Amino acid sequence: MPIAKKVVTVLIADDQTLFREGIKDLLEDEKGIQVIGESSNGPETITLAKKLKPNVILMDIKLPQMDGISATRVIRKECPDTNVLILSGYEDEAHITEAIQAGANGYLSKMLPASELVHALKTFNSEGVMIPQPIMGKLLQGLRQKSLMRWTAA
Repeated sequence: MPIAKKVVTVLIADDQTLFREGIKDLLEDEKGIQVIGESSNGPETITLAKKLKPNVILMDIKLPQMDGISATRVIRKECPDTNVLILSGYEDEAHITEAIQAGANGYLSKMLPASELVHALKTFNSEGVMIPQPIMGKLLQGLRQKSLMRWTAA
């Protein structure tokens, strides 16, 4: 008897309705991925995370009422089985580091092609972490600079 693959349940958190609906439309046709909810602000995302218990939240950083990084901190504390994958237009080291420190399991750019988002979600579900090479490079560069500053200050 073949083993059934687990369906990845996804909550999309973004304040831009058109973007949210576009991601939902993209994912609805994918086998193994099910969008179970959408939210447009931080508090709503936390409420839906507790209620729906998605496997993954695609979280924007810039959300009204509570930003995505603050919402990530709360969700990772209150819903530890829910993974947060940041999907943001910000690609600088400061935002990436802050998101990872808040408990995000991964970080993707909104500039990536749609096919790569689908691939990332499927890979993320099996591996539990997703930081593409260009973003990892920025993160490592920032960490190296901080380490050098500590060494030269000592």
